[in-house]
Amino acid sequence: GTRIKELQPRVSIDKIDNNITARKGTAFLFYISGGTITDRGYYNLRLADSGTKIGELDEEFVWERNLGDTFTLGTQLWKIVKITAGDVEVIPSQGALNIVPFWRAEDIDRASLVSEEIALFLETAENLLDKPEFPDLLTEKYFLDRESAVCLRDYLLLQKKVTRTSLPHRHKIILEHYDDPVNKADSKQLVMHTFWGGQVNRSFALAFSAAWEEKYGYPLQFFLNNDCILFMLPHEFNSRDIVSLLNPVKIEELILKKLAGTGYFGARFRESAGIALLLPKGSFGKRMPLWLNRLRAKKMMDAVKKYDDFPIILETWRSCLEDGLDIERLRSFL
Repeated sequence: GTRIKELQPRVSIDKIDNNITARKGTAFLFYISGGTITDRGYYNLRLADSGTKIGELDEEFVWERNLGDTFTLGTQLWKIVKITAGDVEVIPSQGALNIVPFWRAEDIDRASLVSEEIALFLETAENLLDKPEFPDLLTEKYFLDRESAVCLRDYLLLQKKVTRTSLPHRHKIILEHYDDPVNKADSKQLVMHTFWGGQVNRSFALAFSAAWEEKYGYPLQFFLNNDCILFMLPHEFNSRDIVSLLNPVKIEELILKKLAGTGYFGARFRESAGIALLLPKGSFGKRMPLWLNRLRAKKMMDAVKKYDDFPIILETWRSCLEDGLDIERLRSFL
Protein backbone atom coordinates (compact mmCIF):
# COMPACT_ATOMS: atom_id res chain seq x y z
CA GLY A 1 0.00 0.00 0.00
CA THR A 2 2.81 2.39 0.89
CA ARG A 3 4.62 1.75 -2.37
CA ILE A 4 1.51 2.41 -4.45
CA LYS A 5 0.97 5.62 -2.54
CA GLU A 6 4.48 6.79 -3.31
CA LEU A 7 4.12 6.05 -7.01
CA GLN A 8 0.93 8.08 -7.38
CA PRO A 9 1.59 11.48 -9.02
CA ARG A 10 0.64 14.64 -7.18
CA VAL A 11 -2.51 16.32 -8.53
CA SER A 12 -3.45 19.96 -8.35
CA ILE A 13 -6.74 21.19 -6.88
CA ASP A 14 -8.19 22.04 -10.30
CA LYS A 15 -7.88 18.36 -11.34
CA ILE A 16 -9.78 16.98 -8.36
CA ASP A 17 -13.22 17.59 -9.89
CA ASN A 18 -12.22 15.74 -13.04
CA ASN A 19 -10.90 12.80 -10.98
CA ILE A 20 -14.15 12.63 -9.02
CA THR A 21 -16.11 12.59 -12.26
CA ALA A 22 -13.89 9.80 -13.61
CA ARG A 23 -14.37 7.78 -10.41
CA LYS A 24 -18.14 8.25 -10.62
CA GLY A 25 -18.05 7.02 -14.21
CA THR A 26 -16.06 3.94 -13.21
CA ALA A 27 -18.42 3.25 -10.31
CA PHE A 28 -21.41 3.55 -12.65
CA LEU A 29 -19.77 1.09 -15.06
CA PHE A 30 -19.44 -1.46 -12.27
CA TYR A 31 -22.98 -0.72 -11.14
CA ILE A 32 -24.62 -1.43 -14.50
CA SER A 33 -22.38 -4.43 -15.20
CA GLY A 34 -24.32 -6.64 -12.83
CA GLY A 35 -21.07 -7.74 -11.25
CA THR A 36 -18.20 -9.60 -12.83
CA ILE A 37 -19.82 -13.04 -12.85
CA THR A 38 -20.13 -13.92 -16.53
CA ASP A 39 -22.91 -15.87 -18.21
CA ARG A 40 -22.50 -19.42 -19.44
CA GLY A 41 -25.13 -19.89 -22.08
CA TYR A 42 -26.69 -22.36 -24.39
CA TYR A 43 -27.50 -22.36 -28.08
CA ASN A 44 -31.07 -23.10 -29.14
CA LEU A 45 -31.38 -26.30 -31.13
CA ARG A 46 -33.98 -25.81 -33.87
CA LEU A 47 -35.42 -27.71 -36.83
CA ALA A 48 -34.15 -26.12 -40.02
CA ASP A 49 -37.45 -26.22 -41.91
CA SER A 50 -39.82 -24.93 -39.21
CA GLY A 51 -37.57 -23.22 -36.65
CA THR A 52 -39.16 -25.29 -33.87
CA LYS A 53 -36.99 -25.43 -30.77
CA ILE A 54 -36.21 -29.02 -29.80
CA GLY A 55 -33.50 -28.53 -27.20
CA GLU A 56 -30.35 -26.68 -26.16
CA LEU A 57 -26.63 -27.29 -26.66
CA ASP A 58 -23.71 -26.14 -24.55
CA GLU A 59 -21.64 -23.34 -26.08
CA GLU A 60 -18.41 -25.35 -25.85
CA PHE A 61 -20.00 -28.16 -27.83
CA VAL A 62 -21.21 -25.76 -30.51
CA TRP A 63 -17.88 -23.89 -30.61
CA GLU A 64 -16.15 -27.05 -31.79
CA ARG A 65 -18.78 -28.04 -34.39
CA ASN A 66 -18.75 -27.74 -38.16
CA LEU A 67 -21.57 -27.83 -40.71
CA GLY A 68 -22.38 -31.40 -41.63
CA ASP A 69 -21.49 -32.87 -38.22
CA THR A 70 -24.01 -35.35 -36.81
CA PHE A 71 -24.87 -36.05 -33.19
CA THR A 72 -27.55 -37.76 -31.19
CA LEU A 73 -30.26 -36.15 -29.07
CA GLY A 74 -32.70 -38.54 -27.48
CA THR A 75 -33.15 -41.42 -29.93
CA GLN A 76 -32.71 -39.33 -33.11
CA LEU A 77 -29.61 -38.50 -35.11
CA TRP A 78 -29.32 -34.87 -36.21
CA LYS A 79 -27.19 -33.20 -38.88
CA ILE A 80 -26.06 -29.59 -38.45
CA VAL A 81 -26.96 -27.44 -41.46
CA LYS A 82 -26.57 -23.94 -40.01
CA ILE A 83 -24.97 -22.27 -36.98
CA THR A 84 -25.97 -18.71 -36.16
CA ALA A 85 -25.03 -16.47 -33.23
CA GLY A 86 -27.71 -18.02 -31.04
CA ASP A 87 -29.14 -21.09 -32.80
CA VAL A 88 -28.06 -24.40 -34.26
CA GLU A 89 -30.33 -25.58 -37.07
CA VAL A 90 -30.52 -29.31 -37.76
CA ILE A 91 -32.31 -31.87 -39.89
CA PRO A 92 -32.92 -35.56 -39.10
CA SER A 93 -30.09 -37.74 -40.29
CA GLN A 94 -29.59 -41.39 -41.12
CA GLY A 95 -25.83 -41.03 -41.30
CA ALA A 96 -23.11 -42.20 -38.98
CA LEU A 97 -23.01 -41.00 -35.39
CA ASN A 98 -19.67 -39.40 -34.61
CA ILE A 99 -20.36 -36.89 -31.80
CA VAL A 100 -21.97 -36.99 -28.38
CA PRO A 101 -23.35 -33.64 -27.12
CA PHE A 102 -22.86 -32.48 -23.55
CA TRP A 103 -24.28 -30.02 -21.07
CA ARG A 104 -22.38 -28.34 -18.25
CA ALA A 105 -25.35 -27.35 -16.08
CA GLU A 106 -24.22 -26.93 -12.46
CA ASP A 107 -21.64 -29.72 -12.45
CA ILE A 108 -18.26 -28.60 -11.09
CA ASP A 109 -14.91 -30.32 -10.88
CA ARG A 110 -14.55 -32.44 -7.77
CA ALA A 111 -11.64 -31.64 -5.47
CA SER A 112 -8.69 -34.01 -5.87
CA LEU A 113 -8.81 -34.89 -2.17
CA VAL A 114 -12.42 -36.08 -2.51
CA SER A 115 -11.54 -38.06 -5.63
CA GLU A 116 -8.73 -39.79 -3.75
CA GLU A 117 -11.08 -40.68 -0.90
CA ILE A 118 -13.63 -42.15 -3.34
CA ALA A 119 -10.94 -44.22 -5.06
CA LEU A 120 -9.63 -45.39 -1.69
CA PHE A 121 -13.15 -46.39 -0.64
CA LEU A 122 -13.65 -48.39 -3.84
CA GLU A 123 -10.36 -50.19 -3.25
CA THR A 124 -11.47 -51.05 0.28
CA ALA A 125 -14.89 -52.14 -0.97
CA GLU A 126 -13.31 -54.42 -3.57
CA ASN A 127 -11.71 -56.51 -0.81
CA LEU A 128 -14.72 -56.53 1.55
CA LEU A 129 -17.74 -56.41 -0.74
CA ASP A 130 -18.61 -60.11 -0.48
CA LYS A 131 -18.24 -60.23 3.28
CA PRO A 132 -21.33 -59.99 5.51
CA GLU A 133 -19.74 -57.32 7.71
CA PHE A 134 -19.40 -54.83 4.83
CA PRO A 135 -22.78 -53.11 5.54
CA ASP A 136 -21.70 -52.75 9.18
CA LEU A 137 -18.52 -51.01 8.04
CA LEU A 138 -20.61 -48.57 5.99
CA THR A 139 -22.82 -47.73 8.94
CA GLU A 140 -19.98 -47.37 11.46
CA LYS A 141 -17.25 -45.68 9.41
CA TYR A 142 -19.26 -43.83 6.74
CA PHE A 143 -22.38 -43.10 8.83
CA LEU A 144 -24.94 -44.62 6.45
CA ASP A 145 -28.18 -46.04 7.77
CA ARG A 146 -28.67 -49.76 7.32
CA GLU A 147 -30.96 -49.52 4.29
CA SER A 148 -28.59 -47.16 2.46
CA ALA A 149 -25.62 -49.40 3.25
CA VAL A 150 -27.37 -52.43 1.76
CA CYS A 151 -28.37 -50.44 -1.35
CA LEU A 152 -24.78 -49.28 -1.88
CA ARG A 153 -23.44 -52.81 -1.47
CA ASP A 154 -25.98 -54.16 -3.99
CA TYR A 155 -25.12 -51.34 -6.41
CA LEU A 156 -21.39 -52.16 -6.29
CA LEU A 157 -22.10 -55.87 -6.70
CA LEU A 158 -24.18 -55.06 -9.78
CA GLN A 159 -21.27 -53.02 -11.16
CA LYS A 160 -18.97 -56.03 -10.84
CA LYS A 161 -21.56 -58.34 -12.38
CA VAL A 162 -22.11 -56.15 -15.43
CA THR A 163 -18.42 -55.39 -16.09
CA ARG A 164 -17.30 -58.92 -15.13
CA THR A 165 -14.25 -57.56 -13.37
CA SER A 166 -13.23 -55.80 -10.17
CA LEU A 167 -14.24 -52.27 -9.21
CA PRO A 168 -12.22 -49.34 -10.56
CA HIS A 169 -10.09 -47.81 -7.82
CA ARG A 170 -6.76 -46.11 -7.10
CA HIS A 171 -4.68 -48.80 -8.77
CA LYS A 172 -7.08 -50.07 -11.43
CA ILE A 173 -8.77 -48.35 -14.39
CA ILE A 174 -11.67 -50.06 -16.16
CA LEU A 175 -12.02 -49.67 -19.94
CA GLU A 176 -15.63 -50.35 -20.92
CA HIS A 177 -16.42 -50.97 -24.59
CA TYR A 178 -19.94 -49.73 -25.23
CA ASP A 179 -21.99 -50.75 -28.27
CA ASP A 180 -24.53 -48.03 -28.93
CA PRO A 181 -27.54 -49.39 -30.88
CA VAL A 182 -27.98 -45.94 -32.49
CA ASN A 183 -24.38 -45.92 -33.72
CA LYS A 184 -24.45 -46.89 -37.39
CA ALA A 185 -20.77 -46.19 -38.00
CA ASP A 186 -17.75 -48.35 -37.36
CA SER A 187 -16.57 -46.11 -34.53
CA LYS A 188 -16.28 -47.56 -31.04
CA GLN A 189 -17.34 -45.92 -27.81
CA LEU A 190 -14.93 -46.42 -24.95
CA VAL A 191 -15.72 -45.41 -21.37
CA MET A 192 -12.62 -45.00 -19.24
CA HIS A 193 -13.58 -45.30 -15.54
CA THR A 194 -10.96 -43.30 -13.61
CA PHE A 195 -12.63 -41.45 -10.68
CA TRP A 196 -9.78 -38.94 -10.96
CA GLY A 197 -11.99 -35.85 -10.89
CA GLY A 198 -12.75 -33.38 -13.67
CA GLN A 199 -9.43 -31.52 -13.64
CA VAL A 200 -7.32 -34.65 -14.13
CA ASN A 201 -9.79 -36.27 -16.54
CA ARG A 202 -9.84 -33.11 -18.67
CA SER A 203 -6.04 -33.01 -18.70
CA PHE A 204 -5.88 -36.64 -19.77
CA ALA A 205 -8.54 -36.25 -22.47
CA LEU A 206 -6.83 -33.21 -24.01
CA ALA A 207 -3.40 -34.84 -23.97
CA PHE A 208 -4.68 -38.15 -25.34
CA SER A 209 -6.67 -36.40 -28.06
CA ALA A 210 -3.57 -34.42 -29.10
CA ALA A 211 -1.44 -37.58 -29.13
CA TRP A 212 -4.10 -39.40 -31.16
CA GLU A 213 -4.27 -36.58 -33.71
CA GLU A 214 -0.48 -36.53 -33.89
CA LYS A 215 -0.38 -40.24 -34.68
CA TYR A 216 -3.46 -40.70 -36.89
CA GLY A 217 -3.89 -37.22 -38.37
CA TYR A 218 -7.45 -36.45 -37.26
CA PRO A 219 -9.07 -35.25 -34.01
CA LEU A 220 -10.70 -37.48 -31.42
CA GLN A 221 -14.09 -36.69 -29.89
CA PHE A 222 -14.43 -37.06 -26.13
CA PHE A 223 -16.77 -36.29 -23.25
CA LEU A 224 -15.83 -36.28 -19.57
CA ASN A 225 -17.05 -35.76 -16.04
CA ASN A 226 -15.60 -36.35 -12.58
CA ASP A 227 -15.74 -40.14 -12.80
CA CYS A 228 -14.97 -41.13 -16.37
CA ILE A 229 -14.00 -40.15 -19.92
CA LEU A 230 -15.89 -41.29 -23.01
CA PHE A 231 -13.94 -41.50 -26.27
CA MET A 232 -15.40 -41.92 -29.74
CA LEU A 233 -12.77 -44.13 -31.38
CA PRO A 234 -13.08 -44.25 -35.18
CA HIS A 235 -11.57 -47.71 -35.59
CA GLU A 236 -10.31 -50.76 -33.75
CA PHE A 237 -7.53 -50.09 -31.29
CA ASN A 238 -5.32 -51.78 -28.76
CA SER A 239 -6.15 -50.98 -25.15
CA ARG A 240 -2.46 -50.39 -24.53
CA ASP A 241 -2.77 -47.28 -26.74
CA ILE A 242 -4.64 -45.59 -23.89
CA VAL A 243 -1.39 -45.28 -21.94
CA SER A 244 1.32 -45.99 -24.50
CA LEU A 245 0.39 -42.95 -26.59
CA LEU A 246 1.06 -40.65 -23.63
CA ASN A 247 4.59 -39.94 -22.54
CA PRO A 248 4.47 -38.28 -19.07
CA VAL A 249 7.33 -36.00 -20.12
CA LYS A 250 5.31 -34.67 -23.09
CA ILE A 251 1.99 -34.21 -21.27
CA GLU A 252 2.22 -30.43 -20.96
CA GLU A 253 3.43 -30.03 -24.54
CA LEU A 254 0.48 -32.05 -25.86
CA ILE A 255 -2.06 -30.14 -23.77
CA LEU A 256 -0.71 -26.74 -24.82
CA LYS A 257 -0.83 -27.86 -28.45
CA LYS A 258 -4.48 -28.93 -28.19
CA LEU A 259 -5.99 -26.48 -25.73
CA ALA A 260 -6.01 -23.21 -27.69
CA GLY A 261 -8.27 -24.62 -30.40
CA THR A 262 -10.92 -26.07 -28.09
CA GLY A 263 -14.29 -24.67 -27.11
CA TYR A 264 -13.17 -24.89 -23.50
CA PHE A 265 -10.49 -22.27 -24.18
CA GLY A 266 -12.93 -20.10 -26.14
CA ALA A 267 -15.52 -20.14 -23.35
CA ARG A 268 -12.87 -19.30 -20.75
CA PHE A 269 -11.70 -16.39 -22.91
CA ARG A 270 -15.22 -14.94 -22.99
CA GLU A 271 -15.51 -15.31 -19.22
CA SER A 272 -12.15 -13.59 -18.71
CA ALA A 273 -13.10 -10.76 -21.06
CA GLY A 274 -16.42 -10.37 -19.25
CA ILE A 275 -14.74 -10.26 -15.84
CA ALA A 276 -12.34 -7.60 -17.14
CA LEU A 277 -15.35 -5.55 -18.36
CA LEU A 278 -14.09 -5.62 -21.95
CA LEU A 279 -17.43 -6.86 -23.25
CA PRO A 280 -20.09 -4.10 -23.40
CA LYS A 281 -23.00 -4.43 -21.01
CA GLY A 282 -26.59 -3.42 -21.50
CA SER A 283 -28.11 -0.45 -19.74
CA PHE A 284 -29.33 -0.83 -16.17
CA GLY A 285 -32.20 -3.28 -15.91
CA LYS A 286 -31.51 -4.83 -19.32
CA ARG A 287 -29.53 -7.97 -19.97
CA MET A 288 -27.12 -8.06 -22.87
CA PRO A 289 -28.11 -11.00 -25.14
CA LEU A 290 -25.70 -13.85 -24.58
CA TRP A 291 -25.33 -14.54 -28.28
CA LEU A 292 -24.13 -10.97 -28.80
CA ASN A 293 -21.52 -11.25 -26.04
CA ARG A 294 -20.45 -14.58 -27.47
CA LEU A 295 -20.05 -13.08 -30.94
CA ARG A 296 -18.09 -10.09 -29.63
CA ALA A 297 -15.84 -12.37 -27.59
CA LYS A 298 -15.09 -14.50 -30.64
CA LYS A 299 -14.22 -11.42 -32.71
CA MET A 300 -12.03 -10.11 -29.89
CA MET A 301 -10.18 -13.41 -29.55
CA ASP A 302 -9.57 -13.57 -33.32
CA ALA A 303 -8.11 -10.05 -33.14
CA VAL A 304 -5.79 -10.53 -30.16
CA LYS A 305 -4.80 -14.22 -30.21
CA LYS A 306 -1.65 -13.39 -32.17
CA TYR A 307 -0.43 -11.33 -29.18
CA ASP A 308 0.84 -13.85 -26.65
CA ASP A 309 1.18 -11.19 -23.95
CA PHE A 310 -2.32 -9.73 -24.30
CA PRO A 311 -3.67 -9.65 -20.70
CA ILE A 312 -6.93 -11.52 -21.43
CA ILE A 313 -5.09 -14.20 -23.39
CA LEU A 314 -2.70 -14.63 -20.45
CA GLU A 315 -5.61 -14.79 -18.00
CA THR A 316 -7.39 -17.36 -20.15
CA TRP A 317 -4.30 -19.56 -20.18
CA ARG A 318 -3.92 -19.13 -16.42
CA SER A 319 -7.59 -19.96 -15.86
CA CYS A 320 -7.41 -23.09 -18.01
CA LEU A 321 -4.08 -24.41 -16.74
CA GLU A 322 -4.53 -23.60 -13.05
CA ASP A 323 -8.29 -23.71 -12.46
CA GLY A 324 -9.45 -26.21 -15.06
CA LEU A 325 -6.54 -28.65 -15.38
CA ASP A 326 -4.25 -30.55 -13.02
CA ILE A 327 -1.30 -31.58 -15.16
CA GLU A 328 1.08 -32.46 -12.33
CA ARG A 329 -1.36 -34.91 -10.74
CA LEU A 330 -2.01 -36.50 -14.12
CA ARG A 331 1.73 -36.87 -14.67
CA SER A 332 2.07 -38.60 -11.31
CA PHE A 333 -0.77 -41.00 -12.17
CA LEU A 334 0.78 -41.89 -15.50
